[in-house]
Amino acid sequence: MGLGIGAGGNYASRNLIINNTTNGQFYLDSYTLINASLFYNHARYRFAITADNIGNKAYYTGGSGTFTPGMLRRFAGSIAVRF
Repeated sequence: MGLGIGAGGNYASRNLIINNTTNGQFYLDSYTLINASLFYNHARYRFAITADNIGNKAYYTGGSGTFTPGMLRRFAGSIAVRF
Protein backbone atom coordinates (compact mmCIF):
# COMPACT_ATOMS: atom_id res chain seq x y z
CA MET A 1 0.00 0.00 0.00
CA GLY A 2 1.20 3.49 -0.70
CA LEU A 3 2.75 5.83 -3.18
CA GLY A 4 5.45 4.84 -5.66
CA ILE A 5 7.43 6.25 -8.55
CA GLY A 6 9.21 4.69 -11.49
CA ALA A 7 11.60 5.91 -14.15
CA GLY A 8 13.14 4.43 -17.24
CA GLY A 9 14.38 5.20 -20.66
CA ASN A 10 15.09 4.01 -24.15
CA TYR A 11 18.23 4.49 -26.20
CA ALA A 12 18.73 3.74 -29.89
CA SER A 13 22.07 4.18 -31.61
CA ARG A 14 22.58 5.66 -35.06
CA ASN A 15 20.85 3.37 -37.58
CA LEU A 16 21.82 2.75 -41.24
CA ILE A 17 18.59 2.83 -43.29
CA ILE A 18 19.83 3.01 -46.90
CA ASN A 19 23.18 1.78 -48.19
CA ASN A 20 23.46 1.48 -51.97
CA THR A 21 25.51 2.89 -54.83
CA THR A 22 22.60 4.83 -56.40
CA ASN A 23 21.30 6.65 -53.32
CA GLY A 24 24.35 6.47 -51.07
CA GLN A 25 23.98 6.06 -47.34
CA PHE A 26 21.23 7.43 -45.12
CA TYR A 27 21.31 7.17 -41.32
CA LEU A 28 18.77 7.85 -38.60
CA ASP A 29 20.26 9.76 -35.68
CA SER A 30 20.59 8.17 -32.25
CA TYR A 31 18.12 9.20 -29.55
CA THR A 32 17.40 8.81 -25.86
CA LEU A 33 13.91 8.93 -24.36
CA ILE A 34 13.07 9.37 -20.67
CA ASN A 35 9.88 7.92 -19.16
CA ALA A 36 8.34 8.13 -15.68
CA SER A 37 5.38 6.91 -13.68
CA LEU A 38 3.63 7.76 -10.45
CA PHE A 39 1.28 5.29 -8.80
CA TYR A 40 -0.74 4.78 -5.67
CA ASN A 41 -1.75 1.36 -4.33
CA HIS A 42 -4.79 1.11 -2.08
CA ALA A 43 -6.31 -2.24 -1.08
CA ARG A 44 -7.08 -4.02 -4.38
CA TYR A 45 -6.60 -0.91 -6.55
CA ARG A 46 -3.68 0.74 -8.29
CA PHE A 47 -4.04 4.24 -9.73
CA ALA A 48 -1.24 5.27 -12.08
CA ILE A 49 -0.13 8.15 -14.28
CA THR A 50 2.64 7.58 -16.82
CA ALA A 51 4.61 9.97 -19.01
CA ASP A 52 6.58 8.76 -22.02
CA ASN A 53 9.20 10.85 -23.84
CA ILE A 54 9.14 13.52 -21.13
CA GLY A 55 11.63 15.68 -23.04
CA ASN A 56 9.33 15.68 -26.11
CA LYS A 57 12.26 14.51 -28.27
CA ALA A 58 11.55 14.34 -32.02
CA TYR A 59 12.97 11.07 -33.35
CA TYR A 60 12.51 8.51 -36.10
CA THR A 61 12.44 4.72 -36.07
CA GLY A 62 12.84 2.34 -38.98
CA GLY A 63 14.97 -0.02 -40.96
CA SER A 64 15.45 -1.54 -44.43
CA GLY A 65 14.75 1.66 -46.36
CA THR A 66 11.76 2.88 -44.34
CA PHE A 67 11.35 5.19 -41.36
CA THR A 68 8.51 6.74 -39.38
CA PRO A 69 8.30 9.54 -36.82
CA GLY A 70 8.37 8.40 -33.21
CA MET A 71 5.71 9.31 -30.67
CA LEU A 72 6.10 12.69 -29.01
CA ARG A 73 5.38 13.31 -25.31
CA ARG A 74 2.48 11.23 -24.07
CA PHE A 75 0.60 11.03 -20.79
CA ALA A 76 -1.70 8.19 -19.76
CA GLY A 77 -3.65 7.18 -16.70
CA SER A 78 -4.83 3.78 -15.54
CA ILE A 79 -6.76 2.04 -12.81
CA ALA A 80 -6.07 -1.63 -12.06
CA VAL A 81 -8.08 -3.96 -9.84
CA ARG A 82 -6.60 -7.13 -8.33
CA PHE A 83 -8.93 -10.11 -8.01
